Amino acid sequence: MKQSSLISTLTAMFFSLILLLPSTAMAADIQNIGVMNRQQVVAAYPGIQEIFQQLQDMRTAAQNDYNTKSKGLSDDKRRTLNDTIAQQEAQKEAKLMNPVENKISAAVKAVAADKGLTIILDAADVVYGGTDITNDVIAKIK
Repeated sequence: MKQSSLISTLTAMFFSLILLLPSTAMAADIQNIGVMNRQQVVAAYPGIQEIFQQLQDMRTAAQNDYNTKSKGLSDDKRRTLNDTIAQQEAQKEAKLMNPVENKISAAVKAVAADKGLTIILDAADVVYGGTDITNDVIAKIK
């Protein structure tokens, strides 16, 4: 019973502190938020269509490999084979996509620093507000 009362008191204090924060400080923080359309940035990445084609070819080859090797195997051996092929596929995908992600990440950080933004959100998750940096990031990755 005492623990419940303590939690209630702490919760009330927490919400009271939030209500007492100056609205101008909160507004200043909101102005430091940037938004970026990640899909648009990835689509604009030089050579991304070739990378996507390589990934698709790799998936097709992996599926064909599994279909060929899994014939006549027990369920346990099929699962093991599937796990092995999936792990190899994930490693190959990471090898192709990590440089893309690294370059995009570096571009986002550079644009955010140039514009004085402290938080960058994907535009798909934002209903309203924020400084759109999509075109600036695209310019940096090209």
